[in-house]
Amino acid sequence: MLTSLGKLRRIPTGIILFVGFLLNLPGLLSPYWLDDFVHAAMVRGTFPSPRSPFDLYNFVSNGDRALLIDRGVLPWWTHPHLTIRFFRPLASVLRWADMKVLGDHPLLHHAHSFLWWALAVLAARSLYRKWLEPRAAIVATAVFALAPCHATPIAWLANREVLIALVFGALAISHAARFREEGGARSMLVATAFYTLAMLSGEYALAFGGYAFASFVFERGTIARRAGAFATFLVPAIAMLVTRHALGFGNSGSGFYRDPFTQTELFVSGMPRRLARIVVDAWLASESGWVMDVAPWLVALAIVPLILVIAIPLRATLADQPDDRRRTALACVLGSLLSMVPMVGVAPSAAGPAGS
Repeated sequence: MLTSLGKLRRIPTGIILFVGFLLNLPGLLSPYWLDDFVHAAMVRGTFPSPRSPFDLYNFVSNGDRALLIDRGVLPWWTHPHLTIRFFRPLASVLRWADMKVLGDHPLLHHAHSFLWWALAVLAARSLYRKWLEPRAAIVATAVFALAPCHATPIAWLANREVLIALVFGALAISHAARFREEGGARSMLVATAFYTLAMLSGEYALAFGGYAFASFVFERGTIARRAGAFATFLVPAIAMLVTRHALGFGNSGSGFYRDPFTQTELFVSGMPRRLARIVVDAWLASESGWVMDVAPWLVALAIVPLILVIAIPLRATLADQPDDRRRTALACVLGSLLSMVPMVGVAPSAAGPAGS
């Protein structure tokens, strides 16, 4: 009986994965795009400056900028201090393996990316089943799986690191929650390991800090357990940032990326407007073009009532919920907001196209 029920519960997930396959089929059939060509050249050995399997996201460094300009990879008007170096060793070695193991066949590489998408859906489903009622968990899984934002990392091979970080980050959240609720060194170590793998996948993993901090604030548990659960994220995050800086990774002079360490003043100066645009676009699912056309003080003035429009009915909805479910909901809402903060380094800004 229980086995039959378990099989029935898996049916909606199977349907969701199949529908996701159909929707993402154009991405699976797409050719190389943008940085995919650069990665292919690096692995083939035709890129002017040699790269190791762990360093494919090192696009421009101080040591080879002049060479890349001389060979025509970069235009002559390139910023004299341009550097584009991402710390993504795990994502890098997987892209290297694509070329070496699967050959120069984009379809197989996209199938690899689609596998990570499927794993991300399953990891998200496990969290939703923990946080929500069964029907709500199915709806949440469907919304997550079929979100159009996943089309880009499936179609753009170089952007796969987002899916990889998402898989390991979701698994880390689950094990950190288990440690917070039950204790046990094993759960803490596993959560730390998964967060570490997420950090090695790409800087996008820093977004999970929003959920880690929000859980520390709202979720139940002793202060020691909540702090321990938060540390499973904080320790790998600090280790990644220190290692990234020590090895000279970072970005400057591109006009698109704003590295908080190498371009601190530029990063901070445009942060409020860029963050407001992300909130409107990604959190409120609205059009944010107006953010660029109004005074900064008016942006702040407009964002406050928009958030209240959601906060007031949310509070009324949660009023009748059990305390544990209410705490989890608040942690999810705050976490979703805080998770956007690391994204301001690549968001459009008031500087216009040259500084977007």
